[in-house]
Amino acid sequence: RSRILRHVRHPCEHTFVRWSNLTITADEQARLPGYRDDAVVRRFDAPEALAVLHESGVEIPFIIISATVGEEAAATLIRSGAHDFFVKGRLARLPTAIERERRDAEDRRRRRETEAALVQSRERFRLIVEHSSDFVTILEADGTIRYQSPTIERVLGHDERAIVGTDFLDLVHPEDRGEVRRIIGEVLELADSTQRIGFRAHHRDN
Repeated sequence: RSRILRHVRHPCEHTFVRWSNLTITADEQARLPGYRDDAVVRRFDAPEALAVLHESGVEIPFIIISATVGEEAAATLIRSGAHDFFVKGRLARLPTAIERERRDAEDRRRRRETEAALVQSRERFRLIVEHSSDFVTILEADGTIRYQSPTIERVLGHDERAIVGTDFLDLVHPEDRGEVRRIIGEVLELADSTQRIGFRAHHRDN
């Protein structure tokens, strides 16, 4: 196995675990190799090792190497979150599997970071618009209101939930709708453009 792991592009450490009192900390994530050797080693088997990894929350590949786990059991482990399975003595593609799973784990980490950053960005946006003295409206390309900040109720008396999904131009004074429609069209044609326009809007009490 050590000779085979020399073909992995990244430095690889491997640890033999014989007992089930294994704990994995976040600090170990960077140095753990990402595979467990021996499905049955005295009192520590592959399902238990996989459960320990899941409980730890550490994101590393889990690859099983065993001479005793059957195909059905291996398929069950794959469905439970193991990333690959090898029979002892048939490890030729192990380096490739480790490289692939390392890349996939890194992709998953980046996606989580991107999703977390997006959630934070949306929360900041929500806090800004909900506490702004101006109301913020987000439109679809056809002018339908997709989002309306609650401030519109204080400014124009409208419940933001009632006007989401309606035509924005319905809020605009009839004499100003042509100009507003023109400006919206220009913004749609020019990416990242900013336009300023003054127009009269309907208050709920007319």
